[in-house]
Amino acid sequence: MMTSAIARPRKEHVTRILEFIGTASAPVAQPALILMAGLPGSGKSTLARRLAVETGAVLLESDALRQLLFGGPTHHASESRALFAAMFDAAGKLLRSGYTVIIDATNLKRSDRRPAHELASATGAHLVIAQTVAPEAVILDLLDRRAAGFDPADHSLAGVAVYRHMAEEAQPISEDHWQIDTSDARATDTALTDLITELRLMGATSPAVAHVIGGSNS
Repeated sequence: MMTSAIARPRKEHVTRILEFIGTASAPVAQPALILMAGLPGSGKSTLARRLAVETGAVLLESDALRQLLFGGPTHHASESRALFAAMFDAAGKLLRSGYTVIIDATNLKRSDRRPAHELASATGAHLVIAQTVAPEAVILDLLDRRAAGFDPADHSLAGVAVYRHMAEEAQPISEDHWQIDTSDARATDTALTDLITELRLMGATSPAVAHVIGGSNS
């Protein structure tokens, strides 16, 4: 029952998240907190998954974790508060254990991004913000394919109406950040290579991971 899932102790949610994701990679020299940001359909989760594979970072994907914790999610405010409180608690535990963490969520408002700044400050982790953008026509095409179920790895339920609502409420990112146009595969690969290089120089990547760029971007 949804109400009981939301009412579960925060500690229980964190435990379930950590058990679900596991930690296959070795700890790194200097963990980073990578905050994804972008509208639904902008290729954010695809990029986050590639970044996780190519750096050894632990990926906390909000759509997948929402389904894990709440089953048939409603996206009500109380559900979202419980989800993100648990996600950032889990991220804190991982950072303090020496793992680079990727938070994959839209993070379109300054208030959404504030917890990442606070967590990075509290843990001493580097904060890296990666924003995905794409022309609206590209986004609408991806949302149509999402609705048709073409990508089984896509956990998002956001459609065109959600996209338009979020686009109206989005606030610009004023701090330094990476902005990646995912509609251009070559530019995306170049940006991803540069981002991974920066993370490696920070000491935030796993030495066991082969950093090979490639694959589709949607």
